[in-house]
Amino acid sequence: MANPAAEARAKVLATHPEAVVVGRGRNSIKHQIADSPEGRPRFALDVAIGPLHYGPAEDQEIDTALVPSVAPWDWEMTKAGFEVRALSRLDAGQVIEYRDGSEWVRFQPMALQYSNDLDQIQQIAMPGAVDAAVDDDTLTWTDGYGPGRSLSWQAQTARLAKLLTINAPTDLPAVDQFILDGGGPVLELNFVFAFSSGVTPYVNGQPWGRGGQAKDRDTQGLVEFRNDAGDVLWWFNLPRSWDADGNEQLGTFRFKKQGNSLYVTH
Repeated sequence: MANPAAEARAKVLATHPEAVVVGRGRNSIKHQIADSPEGRPRFALDVAIGPLHYGPAEDQEIDTALVPSVAPWDWEMTKAGFEVRALSRLDAGQVIEYRDGSEWVRFQPMALQYSNDLDQIQQIAMPGAVDAAVDDDTLTWTDGYGPGRSLSWQAQTARLAKLLTINAPTDLPAVDQFILDGGGPVLELNFVFAFSSGVTPYVNGQPWGRGGQAKDRDTQGLVEFRNDAGDVLWWFNLPRSWDADGNEQLGTFRFKKQGNSLYVTH
C-alpha cells in the first residue's frame, strides 16, 4: 500500500471507531481508544519494521503513490524521507531516480539476456519504446522487453524494488547451444546505474564502485547506498525469483564495470 500509516489507522478504526491518533514516530502510530470499564485510559500502538512517517518531526504520513511530475520527469513520489522520479518511456535512458537532498542514484534498464559460466551472452531484447502504466506506487512497462516480458518498478518506503514478469516459458527464445555448452545457463536483466559524489554503494558491507573498488562482485545478500556520513539512504530487495506456482529461488546480483559505466545484473 502507498500509505502504510493510513493502513494502520484503518485497521484500528475497524474495531475501535472512536480511536484518535495521539502520537506518531518514524516507525509507529499511537491511538487512544475507549477507556476500560474501570475508567482507565487505553491505547493501541502500531509499530512497523519499515517507516510510516517522514519529515523533521517524523509525523507526516508516507505516501508512495506516484503522481504526474514536471519536465524532464513524467512521474514523481515526494511524500517520504526521499524522492523518486521517473520517465514514462522505458527506452529513455536513466528512467528512475532516487533522491535524498543533493544525493541521488539513477538507473537505466538495459539488456535482457542469457549468460553462462564463461560470461558468454545471448541477447534477448533491449528496452522497448513502451510507456509505463501507473497504478498507485507502481510503474509497469507491459511487454517492455517484447511480448509477454514486462518490467515493473515499485516506489517502496526504502527499498529499491523492480520485477521482471515472464508470462510463459514460450515467451522466451530457446537458449543457443553455445550458452548451454558454456555451462550454468542463466537469464539475466541488466541495469546501468550512476550516483552522486556523496553516495557510495555497499555490497556485502564493503564499498564498491569508486576507483579500484569497481572490480566485479557477486552477492546474494545486502546491497546498500550510503551517504558520506554512513547513513543508509536506500537498499535493494534481495534478488529473488518466483515460478508460476509461487516457488521462490534466491538469485545473485552481479556488479561490474564496463568502460565508464557501472552495471548491476540480476
